[in-house]
Amino acid sequence: PKFGLTQKLGDNSSAYVSYAVGSKEPGRQDFVDNPTKKPTSEFLMDYEAGYLQKGTNVSFQLNAYFMNYKDQLVLTGKLNSVGEPIRQNVASSYRLGLEGSFTWKLSKHLTWQANATLSQNKIDNFVEFITDYDTNEEKSIAHGKTDIAYSPSVITGSTLTLKLGKLETAFLTKYVGKQYLDNTSDNGRIINAYMTQDIRFAYPIHTKWTKRFDLTLLLNNVANTLYSSNGYTYSYIYESKTITENFYYPQAGFNFLLGTTIRF
Repeated sequence: PKFGLTQKLGDNSSAYVSYAVGSKEPGRQDFVDNPTKKPTSEFLMDYEAGYLQKGTNVSFQLNAYFMNYKDQLVLTGKLNSVGEPIRQNVASSYRLGLEGSFTWKLSKHLTWQANATLSQNKIDNFVEFITDYDTNEEKSIAHGKTDIAYSPSVITGSTLTLKLGKLETAFLTKYVGKQYLDNTSDNGRIINAYMTQDIRFAYPIHTKWTKRFDLTLLLNNVANTLYSSNGYTYSYIYESKTITENFYYPQAGFNFLLGTTIRF
């Protein structure tokens, strides 16, 4: 169920609040990956409030949210025997954040669009279970309040679009902040922050045999940034020492994609 109210403040602006409740059952794979501890359904209470302003040259939207979870199914940072991510329940957790987006028409030919998300993604009391190969037992380690894995606190994006005649050129920038590979908030188990830049060209061609024929060229990672956007980690105790092994998925350097869109 969801309940919300929207107040129109003028011809081009409005504010809103909402409250929603949701529940989701674990999937089959969650049961397979957790044979000794049966996973349970997660429960969510979501509170949101926002403001929207539309203008001829400038438009923007702000949205604040608080997602309060019970038994949230979060990624552990580990993979199962066939390479799929493993999830587990955490008793109490939340996601608190502020989202914003705006569009600014700088001129007849130039438009700037940007968005950003600032958030806190926390587990109130996280307990890590780690294998001790010295004793062949599983040990528990209490970490207190920690960050949820794969949940960067800062994400931003920018698109600067230039239109000259039929040719549309867009300059795209994306920044993703540091994120943790597991739920321990251990700085030795992180994916470093990264920023990429792309350039997109689009050109429509009018033909008699199609409604629309577009050519596009996307130049990805033009700065040839070396980065990883995902990975996994595995920790264990051996000879009284905690050993962590991190694995990363490197992303492509500079690459391009040429495409067409045809509508009949």
